[in-house]
Amino acid sequence: MRFTKYSPSAIKIYNKEGRMVLEELSLVAMLPHDGSIVGMGKEVRENPESFDKDSPKRLEMKEKVMNDPVLLKKYGEFVNTVVLVGSPLKNGTIAELEISKRMFMYFVHKAKVFKLFYKFFKPRIAVCVPVEQTDVETTALRDVMLSIGAKDVLIFEKPYIDVVQDIPSKYGIVIEIIPKQQNNPL
Repeated sequence: MRFTKYSPSAIKIYNKEGRMVLEELSLVAMLPHDGSIVGMGKEVRENPESFDKDSPKRLEMKEKVMNDPVLLKKYGEFVNTVVLVGSPLKNGTIAELEISKRMFMYFVHKAKVFKLFYKFFKPRIAVCVPVEQTDVETTALRDVMLSIGAKDVLIFEKPYIDVVQDIPSKYGIVIEIIPKQQNNPL
């Protein structure tokens, strides 16, 4: 499986009232042989030793797994595998479509914006990306949001703070994608 490493973008999810409910990074850790995702977001940034094959934490885990037949059956393949870490977004736009779908699905569910309501009704999602996008990039972003269960998608090429008054009240989830700047230490 091919996975290109891009600089992570910041992802912020706001609820209907405009309150930020989740702030994450567009980082994904995955196994190269089958595409299984083993970590997402800040978890990958805060615990890099969990994903580095030669880290002391990973070597300790490997020893524990190799000595326990139950754990070996469950985690044996993971402890011997190199884990790829990167961002499916390039400068705030979708670069890896399938991985982006899984990442945004995870973030929206983690934010618990709709809880039980989300299971029965599809939300309208507004997306703020403060970079100019091509038609292809806009279509990819719309496809990702529709694939995670959006009823309708509204895309702004401005930061959330600039369009907060322009977002219709029927949009219950607002996702802001902030590309990493050269001077931004994210």
